[in-house]
Amino acid sequence: MYEIKKNDYNTVRFLPEYNSGFGNDFQHRQNRKKKQRRAQAQKVLEEFQLAELAKKRPSQVSGGEQQRAAIARAIVNHPKLLIADEPTGNLDEENTKNVMELLTGLNENGMGIILVTHDPYAASFAKRKYVMEHGVLKEERNRN
Repeated sequence: MYEIKKNDYNTVRFLPEYNSGFGNDFQHRQNRKKKQRRAQAQKVLEEFQLAELAKKRPSQVSGGEQQRAAIARAIVNHPKLLIADEPTGNLDEENTKNVMELLTGLNENGMGIILVTHDPYAASFAKRKYVMEHGVLKEERNRN
């Protein structure tokens, strides 16, 4: 059994009051020098193909870009576990695919991900699936 500690996880969330370049949201969480924090932010923005949007407000970018920025914000501190509640809920098919590929890549690089979704397409990316039936959580078995 793995014990989850305070800094081992983070959640994907929208923060409309901050710009997509993380603003002060992520910088005040770090115990690093300002220059290191800015470099880390720039690196994550580039990884998520958001560097050109760093100075824009969320209202100035697409839903897919906002969602990628939320994921980037959640992983900037390198959590061991990412909890994503409906990360593709209001995205079109192309952006859903982009976000799910991004999460798959994070998982393949060792980050644990708990994803809650009603979208069968998003669920199809999971290695293991659990369903809630009548208040009981059950592992869904492959029907192959």
